[in-house]
Amino acid sequence: MRPEVLLQVIQQVHGNNSLKFYNSLDSGIPNYNHYFLALALLKGHCVFTTNVDTLIEKACENIGIACQPIFYEKHYREFLKKQPTDFSSHLFKLHGSIEPNKAGLSKYKSIRFTLNRVGLGLGESTAKVLSTCLQERDFIFLGYSGNDHFSVHPELLKTDSDQKVYWFKFLPETTLKYTSSSSDFQSQRNNLLKEASKKLVGCKMGRYFIERSSHKTRATLFSCRR
Repeated sequence: MRPEVLLQVIQQVHGNNSLKFYNSLDSGIPNYNHYFLALALLKGHCVFTTNVDTLIEKACENIGIACQPIFYEKHYREFLKKQPTDFSSHLFKLHGSIEPNKAGLSKYKSIRFTLNRVGLGLGESTAKVLSTCLQERDFIFLGYSGNDHFSVHPELLKTDSDQKVYWFKFLPETTLKYTSSSSDFQSQRNNLLKEASKKLVGCKMGRYFIERSSHKTRATLFSCRR
């Protein structure tokens, strides 16, 4: 059973008090993964994540980078109204986010909305932002198994794109390897999703590199594990 499905069931049985589970994510300290993503934002890349903690935002704050994450459906809708669409330096949180400046259970409002949508897929505007970015930018997947069949996975299956995709896999011997599409995402996605789901194993990454990039080569980083 997917964690999101389990949490949805718990919420239905125990009500909003079950959201207190997310208190454990309030006090985390950013690690090098989060600082890597913060630096990616600084260099003009954009980041999508299904994590609801605020560790990327904390990393941005610690090194003086402005970061205003997008996680409510209405904010995705507003983002799409801006033309031309500019993904540069944006953080998109597809499953909602803890809002540390709010009090009590209200800080988990967007997460509650996501749990209520389990089985329904991403919101219309949220899905549109993801699919549009897939069509316009190269994607780098970090720590994503492709197993969240209720949200991101369906969008990957139905979005046609001729952009490049790089899918990093974390192996038990702590060697970082990646699978790169030889042509385009559309022709490679089924194999990539299959391999990611089958072989993804969690481990830490010791070092990342982001080269200075022009507008044409800016990429999207999709991060799903802390």
